[in-house]
Amino acid sequence: MANEAVNERERLKWLESECQRAKRGLEESNRNLSVFAHTVAHELKEPLTIIIGYCTLLQESQLSPKEIALSHLKQVISGAKRLNATIESVLAISRLDGEISDAVEVSLDECVQLAVDALGPTIAGAEAKIEVGPLPQALGNRTLLTQLFRNLISNAIRFRRDKSPVIKVAVVANDGPLTLAITDNGVGINKIHHGAIFNYFNRVNSSTVEGHGLGLAICKRIVEYHRGRIWLESEEGLGATFFVELPAALPS
Repeated sequence: MANEAVNERERLKWLESECQRAKRGLEESNRNLSVFAHTVAHELKEPLTIIIGYCTLLQESQLSPKEIALSHLKQVISGAKRLNATIESVLAISRLDGEISDAVEVSLDECVQLAVDALGPTIAGAEAKIEVGPLPQALGNRTLLTQLFRNLISNAIRFRRDKSPVIKVAVVANDGPLTLAITDNGVGINKIHHGAIFNYFNRVNSSTVEGHGLGLAICKRIVEYHRGRIWLESEEGLGATFFVELPAALPS
């Protein structure tokens, strides 16, 4: 009987500990959701304000003269495109909640090639050189991993210097967790920004490069969705290397 009582107390103690852990997790999730909702609302409000403002000007000017109307319409279209891009990115993030239940063995070579094909015009326009592989198999979702590489390569091209960008994708560790490095010769990122680079709507160098600041946040969510890690090594003016740790495929 004494042993049973001890076991019951231990079980109740464990249950209480699990309840407290779940409560803390829920509170943290609610805080993150509140911050995210507030930030999204702010980001959506700004382009909407632009659209409403220029539509009001169009209404008051009665579309005359034509040059003024065209100028206002250009601003309206720009604001609408920014609004649409933000909404699409938020939707992409919302799809990454939950467990990764569709993990299969994925060819990372194929994922990178699909990303490069999708970015064909952008790569050609920037005269970028993409050096890849060879890359192994990994456990994950092919569509999401393709988006991960697409975002990282696109980001490297956007933050290029005057010379043509060179982007390298390579394995740096395959003993245990698989670790990839995506390296560029771009403008680099000052170390003071490293801690916040993956935050929602973070815009480093926003004065020189357009963007909605969700690309790297989506990368982080994709990697976390795969139970992995992503981090950065970079100095301003010396390019950047993004490291991605993913579950390796099981040996055959």
